Amino acid sequence: MEMNGQFSKDPVERKKQMKEMLEQAVNLANVKMLGQIPPKEMRFRRIVASIFLLIVAIAFAYAIRTIIKTFAPPKIDGVKSITWGFLKYKWAYIILIPAVLSIFFWQYLPLAVGSKMAFQNYQIMKDSVWVGVDNFANVLWEP
Repeated sequence: MEMNGQFSKDPVERKKQMKEMLEQAVNLANVKMLGQIPPKEMRFRRIVASIFLLIVAIAFAYAIRTIIKTFAPPKIDGVKSITWGFLKYKWAYIILIPAVLSIFFWQYLPLAVGSKMAFQNYQIMKDSVWVGVDNFANVLWEP
């Protein structure tokens, strides 16, 4: 800046310019090396991450709704509606209970625990801290 003539000739103004340059360098180092993001930027990231998660949740709910409608018994006008036949096939449903419980405990329970961990600053040996959508916000802006 000195060679380009961008520094002020006034010593007080020159000191102010140098202080601003150093503050910018410190802020950049805090962001790049320490991961400290300014509150205003983090608020923006949280909003975008929340919108993104909301869109994913809506898409997931729509997919589940479509699957349920696809596999539900059809409704036919003028004919007694077809049901799942729980009373008629009760022994088949009772036999399926262990399989359904096994799938729940080995697939869906770990999925739920992992989903909870995604919203925490997870620590194995210490208490985990709830950070909300900060993890998602940081992933969206990770280079």
